[in-house]
Amino acid sequence: MMGAPPPPMGDGCPPPPPPMMGGGCPPPPPPPPMMGGGCPPPPPPPGMGGPPLPMGGMGMFKKKALVEYKGPVPTIKMRQLFWVKLPDIADTVNKTIWVQKKLTEGTVPIPADELEALFPQNPKRPEKEVKKSAPQEEKPKVVYLLETKRSNNMCIALSHSAIKPYASNWSELADLVRAASEKLDLDTIQILQKNVPEDAEITTLKSYSGDRALLPKAETFLLAMLEVDMFNEKVAMLAFRGQFDAAVTDVISHVSVFENAVQEIDTNNHLEVAFKTILAVGNFLNCGTSQGNAPGFKMATLKKLADLRSPVQGRLSLLQYVVNLVDKNSPESLNFPDEMTNLSTAANQSLQDVVADIVKLKEQYKANSNALKKQKDTTFVDALAPFFRRAEIEIADLQKRSDNVNESALKLVALYGEESGVATCVSDFFKAFKDFCCCWGSCVKQLNNEKEQLKKKQAREAKQAAAAAKGITVKKGVPPPEENTVDNLMNAIKGGNFKLRRGGTTVAKSGIAVGRTADQKQAEPEAGAASAQATPASPEPAKLQAEQN
Repeated sequence: MMGAPPPPMGDGCPPPPPPMMGGGCPPPPPPPPMMGGGCPPPPPPPGMGGPPLPMGGMGMFKKKALVEYKGPVPTIKMRQLFWVKLPDIADTVNKTIWVQKKLTEGTVPIPADELEALFPQNPKRPEKEVKKSAPQEEKPKVVYLLETKRSNNMCIALSHSAIKPYASNWSELADLVRAASEKLDLDTIQILQKNVPEDAEITTLKSYSGDRALLPKAETFLLAMLEVDMFNEKVAMLAFRGQFDAAVTDVISHVSVFENAVQEIDTNNHLEVAFKTILAVGNFLNCGTSQGNAPGFKMATLKKLADLRSPVQGRLSLLQYVVNLVDKNSPESLNFPDEMTNLSTAANQSLQDVVADIVKLKEQYKANSNALKKQKDTTFVDALAPFFRRAEIEIADLQKRSDNVNESALKLVALYGEESGVATCVSDFFKAFKDFCCCWGSCVKQLNNEKEQLKKKQAREAKQAAAAAKGITVKKGVPPPEENTVDNLMNAIKGGNFKLRRGGTTVAKSGIAVGRTADQKQAEPEAGAASAQATPASPEPAKLQAEQN
């Protein structure tokens, strides 16, 4: 008898089976324990041999391709063609042109060497020949006394056409500045003014004692200008002289606009007729209310005239009614906005800006006049002294005109009941007047259009009445016939632009309708019979019929 089986293992797994009866090879040893514990798989039953081998343990059997490439094999790694390959399935491939036309059979001569030379994966790059440059002579090092950016920007400015002629000889330009020459135009002076040296740059430039040929254009220019005593102040005075006349002309043009605008409003009698009519209509509408018995109205009222509409005629505004009323009572006053040619320009400008421009001119004059007194160069002083005397007189005259127009504008604002102490009162006043004149002009244009339409309507009705008096029936919506109706009708008949309707009316496509009287209807058959007797029959139709038969 066999002994008792060994006790079970501590992990709860069953013991291995007993040895096979009759001998034979022992079973293989159990596999190593699985990760994480647990029992290993049971051994195979008797007579089944060992467990199956894992995939790849002895190598996988590669499936044979339907088509095998029999051409030459590249000797190097080639650049691949990423095409869409047909699936290697016989049922699919056999239905294609590749099998049915036997395109996969036989061989195609492949130039392997040529393909390897043209489509390698890693082609060999030809080595570039390194050209040996000839030894260059070392250029002298440029010495920058200014910051590089500042020096480059100044060099660009000095390339301007106005100052470029002096680049070969900066001393000539310095002499013109020293003499305050009239040859210096405003463009040249402005370039000089934008590129004057600063205090720190002046110290650096004056301390340089090296070779000036090593300096850039900007440093060479500044060193030449520094030889002029008080160069910065001289350039500022020359710039003031060059800009003064244009500045004065600009201020005078603005002052003149306000002078003319004030005069146009203050002396316009036709404007007074319009305002008088507005006041009368407003007091009529407000009669018996707290708004009635008004001695006048403020400028804000003008904007409300176009907003008030008639409840009976919604398109009729109160402003349009006032325009119609002025046209009825005083037609000569209807086009008063055309007499205010400067009002629109004055409304778009500010009198305060004009005053500020004059103040700026006075400050510039004072600063440059004091700088001129400090000049020791008598040539420069003698050249500019006449200009400063003239500038003083013109600025004084300009200040006087500005004060007068400002006073006149404030009086005009107060005359129309507005507050004249507000800083922007003059600008607001002119803007309100401009808007009112624009709305008034639109109403006048509409009135003229209505007059033109009424005139055309009256002319059309007169023609219709004249046609009716002659016994001519005129269809509604068709213009009445003209005096030469018969001629027009004959022309229409010749051109084929007519048709005959029942009822005795011949209507041409041209729009002419001619009615016939009873006498005309009675006379037409007689005229037709007489015409038939008078006109012999033409033999042509009978002859043509015989030929056809």
